[in-house]
Amino acid sequence: MNLERDMIANYLLEIGRIGRPHGLRGELVIRLTTNIEERVEVGAEVFLKNKEKFTIEKSRPLKSNFVVLLSGIDSRAGAESLTGELLFAEPINDPDTKWAHELIGKIVLDQAGNQHGMIIEIQANPASDLLVLNNQTLIPVVFIKKIDDDKVHVDAPKGLLGDSYLCE
Repeated sequence: MNLERDMIANYLLEIGRIGRPHGLRGELVIRLTTNIEERVEVGAEVFLKNKEKFTIEKSRPLKSNFVVLLSGIDSRAGAESLTGELLFAEPINDPDTKWAHELIGKIVLDQAGNQHGMIIEIQANPASDLLVLNNQTLIPVVFIKKIDDDKVHVDAPKGLLGDSYLCE
């Protein structure tokens, strides 16, 4: 079973990774993989990959990370047992926001309406996340112009999509 696809299917999104313990009372350093700092505010609910749920009881910034205290973790040993674990959260309910997992399965159309394939994956990339199509074409998400129910419209520069038109 593919954990990432399982998490996507259950609508949990990766928000960070647990780093080293901080102090003796169970606090942890969290490195966020999201730009939404509200994910680690006091009262926020987070999950481990085994779907174990925690509530953030304390939170404060530390350099480019956060120090948090999770419910039920009250010792350094407890904190050490979570080192390296990924943290997940439920999507924020915003009708104007599209999440990466919502793009999977949609057909990509260029400016002329030509189909170029179906999105099968979103690949993280330092410059821009990439749409991975079923024909292995990679399209930076910055070229997305519009998202419909079952289609993603892109305005890609000449040559990026080549001649990867799909015949219907």
